[in-house]
Amino acid sequence: TDAGYGSADIIYGGDIDSWILFANSFKLKMGITLADADDAKAKSVVESAVAAGVFSSNADNALFAYKSGPPNTNPIWVDLVQSGRKDFVANKTIIDIMSPLNDPRIPLYFTNDFAGGYSGGNPGASSNYTTFSKPSLQIIAADFPGLLLSYDEVEFDLAEAVERGYNVGGTALQHYNAAVTASILYWGGTTTDATAYLAQPSVNYLTATGTYRQKIGMQKWIA
Repeated sequence: TDAGYGSADIIYGGDIDSWILFANSFKLKMGITLADADDAKAKSVVESAVAAGVFSSNADNALFAYKSGPPNTNPIWVDLVQSGRKDFVANKTIIDIMSPLNDPRIPLYFTNDFAGGYSGGNPGASSNYTTFSKPSLQIIAADFPGLLLSYDEVEFDLAEAVERGYNVGGTALQHYNAAVTASILYWGGTTTDATAYLAQPSVNYLTATGTYRQKIGMQKWIA
């Protein structure tokens, strides 16, 4: 009930209601993390967090604001741009998963490679800088915000909670779709992109291969 820190709060601008949503959403995250170790405790924590109110849109995201000039810039810009280094390329692992899924976030995550497509180097191996895709321009921008906790993560956690039998409302399909859509929109895609992506049998929650852990986990990782 106390006042916030106003403009000194660089995440929510002193909005206490937003911090309460953040706290409940983080509680949800902690609860779902406990699920395999203590299901009863996890269920109690998750259900109480959701009952109190968690993120409901990307507008609730906890973003750490960086500045466009030193010394308050995003560390990614410091490491990849200010440093003058040209030895960080995309990772083959994520490129090889996103490409067959026609993921609309690929051009939002990465630049085109030498051949005009998308490719990554083998993790841990030396890779020719000019050959492979690089992090996208938005990611290496000095003022690219740090995402501390997001709506899409909340929705992925809710999808898992439903599958575990927790009383959080909705279906796993609904939460999964909301999560994927929120991620695509956050990165700069459109609702049309998300709809087309989710319609693919390899992405659709009802037809994609694997257990709920695999389906939710893979999309959570990509997001």
